Amino acid sequence: MAGYENLLVIFYHSALPVYENQQIKYKIIDCGGLCSKQNTLYKTVMDGEAPMQKYTNIIWVGFSEEGLLCSLNDNGVVSGLNMKSEQWVPIIDLKTQYAETYKNFWLAGIMDNELLVLELPSQFDQPPMRMRPIYKRIPLHFPLLNLEAKQGAATTSSTAPTDNAATYEEQFLRNQFALDHEQYRKDNWETLKTVRSETDNERAQSGSIFEPKDIVAKKKELDKLVLNAIRLAIVNDEQEKVFTYLELLHFTQSLKLCIKLCNNLKADRLAQRVSMFISDKETREMHDSQRMQAAVAASSSKNDSRQVARCLKMTEGHGAMERASKTDLAQFAVSKPSPYSAVVADASHDAAMSESNLGEAPMSTGGPQQPNGDVAQHHQQPPRQMKANPFAKTSHDLTKKAAAAPSMAGSNKDIFSDLHKPSSNTVAPGLKRANPFANSANRMIPRSMKNK
Repeated sequence: MAGYENLLVIFYHSALPVYENQQIKYKIIDCGGLCSKQNTLYKTVMDGEAPMQKYTNIIWVGFSEEGLLCSLNDNGVVSGLNMKSEQWVPIIDLKTQYAETYKNFWLAGIMDNELLVLELPSQFDQPPMRMRPIYKRIPLHFPLLNLEAKQGAATTSSTAPTDNAATYEEQFLRNQFALDHEQYRKDNWETLKTVRSETDNERAQSGSIFEPKDIVAKKKELDKLVLNAIRLAIVNDEQEKVFTYLELLHFTQSLKLCIKLCNNLKADRLAQRVSMFISDKETREMHDSQRMQAAVAASSSKNDSRQVARCLKMTEGHGAMERASKTDLAQFAVSKPSPYSAVVADASHDAAMSESNLGEAPMSTGGPQQPNGDVAQHHQQPPRQMKANPFAKTSHDLTKKAAAAPSMAGSNKDIFSDLHKPSSNTVAPGLKRANPFANSANRMIPRSMKNK
């Protein structure tokens, strides 16, 4: 366990070892719940896997003066937790730099990107009581792949040892790691800086937080390192590395300086590619900013959008119910015209033809007159042919009906009188019915009857 103001970190075994690998996790707990007006006393800030190597054990855990969580294993590797990305990064390998004496180091603390180490006598595992506290300061140095081989090759050559790409990459990674931690402190602990007094026990968390101008200055220093690495890549004809370094720059001015650097080193084709890369990056950043603004606007109106969506859903449901309850009259529609519409169409056509005939008659005075626009239109366009109605009454039917109408209207004859008269074929009661085939000439006689 280790503590930093109101933060408490606990390293614990999460499970049994697997293939001789320790299963260790860490948990950072905020113990200032009552001070921050929370419902619970403790709050878990982070929880994850500890940095473990094969056949190693963690022998030291602690926080730096800036609140950086670090751990040391028995193989001499010191790892730091990037709280912004929640990832462990090896910040120094003591075994590589001090192969003979690293097991005698007693880590006392970390401050200003340096390790405070006590070198113990060979017979002791911890500082003795009478030992004078003489600290040894070891600057942080990120262990990179083949870094020592590159430095050795640069030393043997005419180039200075510090003027190589590996050195610039190591410095960039180390400063970027420190900048990420400062950015995390600014985002999470600066809000309490204005309300704390000098006697507040949490002042150490926000007392040394960088100002915005300090963060900008750190980013400029990082861009200088990247530009130096780009210069070495151009000199060594490693053009693909240039675009890898361009992604690490923070300012647009640094990108423009890269174009000037390519022109000064007579790499015109590379300068054109860099200019195209810059234009694409600006377009991408503009789209990302627009997407971020849209996301912020959507999150601010999240409750309103939910309410509007709910209302729209309710109205759509009511509309569907009304459409389902109403009878669709379109299914009873008939495409053919009705008899009434045909008669009306014939009447309107006859009226139009009569008007056209009147319009064609010449006037009494003056020469021949031209027909007006309406009449000319009738002459130009033939009349529309209407379909014959199969159920319409013909002229013969109308004449027959008109002839029969007066006789029926003048007579008071009972149309059911025939039903009251006895028919001639009826038989009186008690008489035998007459054989209708008695007098028939075509009567059929069987052969048996003919022989008799």
